[in-house]
Amino acid sequence: MSSRLFQKIREERGLAYSVYTYLTRFENCGLLSVYVGTTKEDYNEVIKLIKEEFKNIKENGISERELRKAKNKYESAFTFSLESTSSRMNRLASTYITYGKIISLDKVREDIEKVTLKDIKKAAEFLFDEQFYSQTIVGDI
Repeated sequence: MSSRLFQKIREERGLAYSVYTYLTRFENCGLLSVYVGTTKEDYNEVIKLIKEEFKNIKENGISERELRKAKNKYESAFTFSLESTSSRMNRLASTYITYGKIISLDKVREDIEKVTLKDIKKAAEFLFDEQFYSQTIVGDI
């Protein structure tokens, strides 16, 4: 499953080779980041498309099908991340540092399953508020 941004920016428009998002989480704050490898000729269009997609999700939410696919993808990635001892160790340390406690695997899976479309809409209204956007552009532009 590729993201809406990947589909729009790379597949439909051919404006970038690499497009992905990632989260940095802490107990009471965090960061949603978007990475795009693009050209100096296309970066303004890419930024515009990112803002448009975030606005669309904020205003219209996502479909039940998208939510199910996202849950499946997240849970699969989570499960595969537990295959090595070092990954398990890193997960335990990370959850302890972030939340001050160890969170069981069953609790993580339960929390993933509990996410609703309403939860996504609420998160989007907060995360996709343009007054909190910042950008870093690296390269000869």
